[in-house]
Amino acid sequence: MIIFKKNLYFLLVLVFFLLPIALIQGQSSDIEVVLTWSTNTYTHPTYTGKALPDRESSVEVVANIFSQEVNPQELVYNWFLDDRIQNENSGEGKQIFRFNMGGSSAKKSIKLEIKNQEGATIGQPYYLVIKPQEPEIILKTNSLFNGYFGITPKYQVSSNKKIVFSVQPYFFNIKNIEELNYQWELGEEKAVLTDEKSPDILTLEIGQLVNSFTRNLVVKAENKNNPLQKARLTAEINFKP
Repeated sequence: MIIFKKNLYFLLVLVFFLLPIALIQGQSSDIEVVLTWSTNTYTHPTYTGKALPDRESSVEVVANIFSQEVNPQELVYNWFLDDRIQNENSGEGKQIFRFNMGGSSAKKSIKLEIKNQEGATIGQPYYLVIKPQEPEIILKTNSLFNGYFGITPKYQVSSNKKIVFSVQPYFFNIKNIEELNYQWELGEEKAVLTDEKSPDILTLEIGQLVNSFTRNLVVKAENKNNPLQKARLTAEINFKP
């Protein structure tokens, strides 16, 4: 009987110490963590894709916790940016991490470690890598689109037509298109705008053409508040009689 009691006592002690570990392991396996991010760069209202960050863009990373066993607000989140702990953004319930991409074109590495209130680590570290994207501009027009020559879009216009080109900017650190300056060039000469209130639109009035010829259309967009943030696009226009 004495041996039985000793063995039973030892078994109870072993269960007592292993139970918290089992609970922690079970807790980890029941938690799914997904990191998502977003940025506030400008995109055209018709754009359905994801906005991409440029240099100096603000980025928000969210730790999405999927679990029926754990309250996400009771977990401790330790955020790292380029392997440096972000103390002000870390702590209990801090599922959201906000940072600035900075002025470099280098990618940013984000790491998240999650712990429970007892200090036990939940799961493995979670990682994200975000690379800054250069601003872009896209041309829209009512003229005939002939495809691309390399990365240069090609258009065709004919006699006695009115052609309207408009610019759609993407991934600038702006709130609206009024914060951009535009410059148009046609055949290496500055194009004259018909409406100074709409500098993002160029209208060409085509008269009677005798011969076919080709001209390059160049449009540039620049952030008024940050001249280093700019984009350029060249298109080829084929004029036909």
